[in-house]
This record gives sequence, structure tokens and C-alpha cells, in this order.
Amino acid sequence: MLTLLLNGVIEVIGGLIVAALVTLGVWNLFKLVRWPELGPWLLIGLLLAIPETRRDHFVQTVLLFMAFAAVVLIGEGHEWRERNRVHRPVRKQAEPDKSGRRLSA
Repeated sequence: MLTLLLNGVIEVIGGLIVAALVTLGVWNLFKLVRWPELGPWLLIGLLLAIPETRRDHFVQTVLLFMAFAAVVLIGEGHEWRERNRVHRPVRKQAEPDKSGRRLSA
């Protein structure tokens, strides 16, 4: 009985740790394409597409925790994009001189 309880606790805590590390990893990977909140969702979809992962209880636990994290990270991804928006400098248009030609800025 104690072994069963200990096994369940280890599975939950281990699943939480693995989900956190994997979510953080794909978040940082997808920062490169400026859509970090899509990383956990795409990994969840990929893991669900593999039939063998549906039978493993540990992988199901990790997927559950990743889904919770992915929902929380949706808003954070939008805020991250706003904070890290690439600002392009606005080019000033050249003023025309007296003859009507535009001078370079």
C-alpha cells in the first residue's frame, strides 16, 4: 500500500518537474520565431499524435501539467511580444527645396 502511494507521489512530482522543464524549453525555442506560447501546444499535439504516448500514465501526467501551463502562458506570450516588439525607425521624408526637388534625408 505504501509502495503504491509513494509511486503515485513520485509520478505526480516527477511529471510536474518534467512538464515544467519541457514547457520552459519549448517556450525558449519558440521565442526565436516570436510566438513562444505556441511551443507547448505544438508539443502536446505532437505527443498526442503518437499512439504509444496515450497508454503511458507518466506521459499522460506530463501532458496534463503541460496543458495547464500552456493555458497560463497564452496571455504571457502576448505580453512578451508587446515587450519585445522590434521597433523599426521611421524614415523622415525629405523636404522639397524651392525648386520642387526632394533632397535626401
